[in-house]
Amino acid sequence: MEHTAVNWKMLLFGINTKNPKEMIYQIPRLFFSGIRSFSGNIAIGNPGGASVPSLKPFPIAHENQEILSFAEIE
Repeated sequence: MEHTAVNWKMLLFGINTKNPKEMIYQIPRLFFSGIRSFSGNIAIGNPGGASVPSLKPFPIAHENQEILSFAEIE
């Protein structure tokens, strides 16, 4: 659910900033995000913007890893 919500917010960001590339890239991500989350097929650390491939994982910043460890979300 959270994954889809973030993609929705990024689509709204693209609309608010009048960024056609962001809008176009977020529409399929919004559609498939729930399916990919349910199947466990998400790219950990991916910022989700139009400038990065949707399945490319990225390292998680040390500060964020500490937050995730504290929240026991990892």
